[in-house]
Formats: sequence, C-alpha cells, structure tokens
Amino acid sequence: MKNAAIHTASGDTFPKGVTAIALLTALSAAGYFALGQTGRTHFPTLLALYTGLFALFLLLVKQIKAADALRLGIGVSVALQLVLLLHLPNLSDDYFRFIWDGQLAANGISPYGVLPPAVLDAVKPTVPLSEALFDQLNDLQKSNHTCYPPFNELFFALPAWAFPNSILANVVAMRLFIILANLGTALIGTRVLRALGRPPGDILYYSLNPLVIVELAGNLHFEALMVFFLVLSLHFAIGKKHLLAGSALALSVSVKLVPLLLVPVFLRFFGWRKWAAFAVVVGGLTLLLFLPVVVFGGNEGFFQSIGLYFQNFEFNASIFYLLRQLGLWLAGYDMIGIFGPALSVLTLALVLHLSLSKKNETPSGLMASLLLALSGYYLLGTTVHPWYLATPLALSVFTNFRFPLVWSFAVFLSYSAYGNVPFAENPWLVGVEYVLVYLVLFLELSKHQVGKIAEQKAI
Repeated sequence: MKNAAIHTASGDTFPKGVTAIALLTALSAAGYFALGQTGRTHFPTLLALYTGLFALFLLLVKQIKAADALRLGIGVSVALQLVLLLHLPNLSDDYFRFIWDGQLAANGISPYGVLPPAVLDAVKPTVPLSEALFDQLNDLQKSNHTCYPPFNELFFALPAWAFPNSILANVVAMRLFIILANLGTALIGTRVLRALGRPPGDILYYSLNPLVIVELAGNLHFEALMVFFLVLSLHFAIGKKHLLAGSALALSVSVKLVPLLLVPVFLRFFGWRKWAAFAVVVGGLTLLLFLPVVVFGGNEGFFQSIGLYFQNFEFNASIFYLLRQLGLWLAGYDMIGIFGPALSVLTLALVLHLSLSKKNETPSGLMASLLLALSGYYLLGTTVHPWYLATPLALSVFTNFRFPLVWSFAVFLSYSAYGNVPFAENPWLVGVEYVLVYLVLFLELSKHQVGKIAEQKAI
C-alpha cells in the first residue's frame, strides 16, 4: 500500500492509520517512562512492562508499514528515546565508569594505566565529581582498568569537558550521542535495505525495538555507535567502495572490538585484492585509533581487562553453561579457563567457514553470513548482556532471519538475576530464553537453505 492517506478539513494530508499510530505511541511513551522509573531488582514489574512494550512495538511496526509512513516511524523512534532523556540509567551502572573516565580525560589524565583507587586522591582537587563517582563505581570497576577504546572514550570526555559538575548533564549529553547514532542507523539502514531490494520499513524492527530504546538510549550503552558505523560500512560495501567500508568498520571496531570478527566474512564479496586493501584499512586505522592506549602506557591493563571477559566473566550464556555443568560433574570446578578459550576457537572456525561460502559474493548472502557469524559468537560466548544483541538485531533486518528479534525479547529474562539477593541467575529462565532462540533459529535454518533465506524478498 503506497501513499495511503486521509485528508483533514483544512486539506492537510496524514498517513492512513495515524490515529492508531498516535495511540500506540502514547501508550509506548507511558510504558517507557514507567520502566525508566523501575529498579532492576523489581523483575516482575520490569518483565511485565517490557512484555507490554514489545507487544506495542510489533503493533506499531505493523501500523506504520501498512500506512507506508517510514519517516513517521523513525520520528516515533526518536520521540520514544527522548522520553528517557532526563532519566539516570536504572538497569545498568556502567555509566558511572563512563563519566569517571571522561572526567579524567577532560582534565588531562589518561584513563588507562591506573586503577581508580590509585588516582582518586590526586584528582580530587581538579575533578569535582571524583568522590561522588568513585563511591558509585562497583567493585569490578574499581579493581580493573578501563576496557573502553580511545574512540569510545572521546564520547565520555566531551560531555565531561562541557559539564564538569553534573552527572545528569553528562548522562543527557551521552544519551544525545546515542540517539543521534540510532537515527543515523535508521537513515543509512533504509538505504541498505533499498539496495538489497527489501522493504525499507524493515529498519523499524531495529529502530522501534524496546531493546534498542531501553538498553542503548535508556541505559546508555554505546553499541549504538558501533552499530551505526557497522551499518555505514555495509552501505559502502554494497556500493563497492571497499576503502570507505574499511574505514567505517574500523570506527565500529574502535567503539567496541566485536566487529573485528567480521572482517574475514567480506573476503568473497570483495575478492582477494580488494579485500586485502579493505583489511589493511581496517587494521591500520584501528591501530591508529588505539595508539593513545600505548602512548599513555595503558596497554597492559587494557588487554588484561579484555582478557577477563573470556576467562572470568559469566552471564546469560547458553552452550557454555551446559559445558560448565559438565565440567562441574566431571572435575568438580568451573572450567571457564578451558572452555572459554575453546569456545573462542570454535567461534573463529565458524567465522572462517562462513567466510569461504560462495554465497557471500552477493550482498544478501554477505548479510546472512555476517549475521550468523556474529550470532555464533554470542551463542558460543560466556557472557551475553541484553545490549550485546543490538548488533545481531541490526544485521537481521537485512535478512529474512528473525531469531534475533525473538532473542531481543527473550534476553530480558536475564534481568531476573538482579531480583535475587545475593545476585543469582535463574537457570530455568535462562533455559526458556535459549530454547526459544534455538527453536526459531533451527526452524529458519531447516525451512530454507541459508542462501535462499538471504535472497528471498521479505513478505
């Protein structure tokens, strides 16, 4: 249905169904406001609100696509994110470390190389918020070096430089960066969808998704910037601009390291010669952007913190939890030091296998392989926080795979762990989450061959 519209008495034209869209938007705004006021220890309330928001999201997408009102849909996404503009994040305390790092950088102190307790007394005279921020850092943040790349740290430092005396102002400024990144993803994503011959309205499965609004805009996770630069890289790749694609992917990697895993998947799409240039650009620009870590003597601590992710952190895993239980039965202890690296090797093998697929020579095949590679990384990982799924969710809109959409709902079950004192995951709820995800994934894989799924036009 194209250009479906209704006319007012004054002659103005509005998309058909605008009343329903307005009502669903108002209900969603109320839901996001309520969720933003609910602490993460109140799991039943959070789950009820998130479930309601997810239902409203699906109805909104249906109504907006039926009305052929993509611009309105993107505007609704921005409006719903702005509902949380003045809220302090309520489901994550990571933002205290963001502001801490930003305050240090804004005052000429490298956030790399020193732990927060070691620098606290020295920065008190120059960093007004240092004591308040330090008191809010959790034990893990206090005892480990920062793990955020320098390019990401830039988005912490700019608000700290502009607003040295207000935590809320820092939060608002960072949130505006994230909202702008989400808007950029929507605008560039529609171009990618059109280039693939897919409905541009499919971008709303990302832009209006409660996971994106709650976890990225609401809880201040910078996966939003990583996704934006990744989608920009895909836009350039489809246009056969391999050097620009490499530059954009390097910026994505320089926000979060995860997209580095995807570099081999572009091999068949670009061909050996162009792919080599693409990989050199990604590697060279990434090294350049990481240079401050080395210059300021923080490389050892930075990579120690990254290593902890694979060898110590455990949260909301699937296959790893099964292996961990097997290890407890056989050896009597948690074998993450063995299984974590082993699963990383298995992930690398999966990525290399997908990289050699001939289907990657087409844009649609490339999108499917990128999604499966990244999803495999998380399905084999030891730690899967809800906001991690923003990236596979974004990639999924360029394919016919919808298991990341299911996962974006089911992953919220992981918040049950914060409702327990002491903190403890509910294995039954983790099981429900992954049964749903694997069931949909296997159904999609068994119903269609991967190449056919990627090349079909969305219904």
